[in-house]
Amino acid sequence: MAGKIKLIAVDMDGTCLDNRHRVPERNLWALEEAIKAGILVVPATGRALKACPLAVRRLPGLRYVISSNGARVTDVQSEKTIRQQLIPWRRAADFLDELEKYRVWVCAHADNACLDESFVPFVHRRLFYQGDFKGSRFVPNLRRFICRERKDVEKFQIFFQNRKACQAARQMAERLPDLDFAFSSRWYAEITERKASKGIALAALCDYLGLDRSEVMAIGDSENDLSMFREAGRAVAMGNAADRIKQAAGEVTGTNMQAGLAETVMRVVREED
Repeated sequence: MAGKIKLIAVDMDGTCLDNRHRVPERNLWALEEAIKAGILVVPATGRALKACPLAVRRLPGLRYVISSNGARVTDVQSEKTIRQQLIPWRRAADFLDELEKYRVWVCAHADNACLDESFVPFVHRRLFYQGDFKGSRFVPNLRRFICRERKDVEKFQIFFQNRKACQAARQMAERLPDLDFAFSSRWYAEITERKASKGIALAALCDYLGLDRSEVMAIGDSENDLSMFREAGRAVAMGNAADRIKQAAGEVTGTNMQAGLAETVMRVVREED
C-alpha cells in the first residue's frame, strides 16, 4: 500500500508549463500549497538548472532541482551539487565529430547553462521562453569550446533538420551504449551519459533524503519521464502525453493547457490533511 506522499517530482515543459512556455497560476498555487503542507516539490526538467522556469525557481521553500534530464541534482538553497553524471569532455568532442555528417542543430548543457551552437534555436529560446533562457550562450563552435575549456557536458540536445538525420541518430543510439538517447519527438533528441536519467537522479535524491519510493509521486508527459515513473510509488501522466506514456503511468490527469498538474497536486495535498 502506498504511503503518504512526501515528494512530488514534476516535469516542466508539457507538464508544469502550458504550450506557450508559461506556468499557469493554478499550477504555481498548487505547488505552493504542497510546499506549505510539508511536501517536497522537486522540478525534474530536461532544461539546464539556470533555464529552469523562473516562476518555479522563485517558489518559496523550493529546495531541490533535478536538471538536464538527471545529469545534475542540486540543493538550490545551499547551491550544493548532490549528484552529477556528466559526459567527459573528450567523449563529448568525439560525439560532436560523429554528428558532423548530419544536418542537425546542436545544443550542450554545461555548468548548469545552455550553450547553443546554432543561432536559430538560441534566438527562439530567447524570444519565446518567458525570459527563462537569459543565461544561455551562443557558442558557434561547441567542439572547440569544449576542448579548449575541457568542459564536461551534462546533456546534448539535437534538433533534426530532416528525417534522414533522425533515423541516423536512432541507429547511432544503438551503437553507443555509453550514452542514453531520449527521443521526445521525431525532430528532437536528448543525449546524456548512460547513468544520467531523471529516474536515476530521483532514486539518488530519495536515498539522500531517506525516502521510500512509496512516498514519491512523479508527474510527466514525455519519454524522458519514463525512468522517473519507474522509480516513483505513484506515476501520473499528463492528458497531453502520448498513449504509451499514459500506459506506463498508473494515473492520467488533465492536459497542460487545463492545469492538470494543479488538479493532481491538490488531490495529494488534500490527502495529507
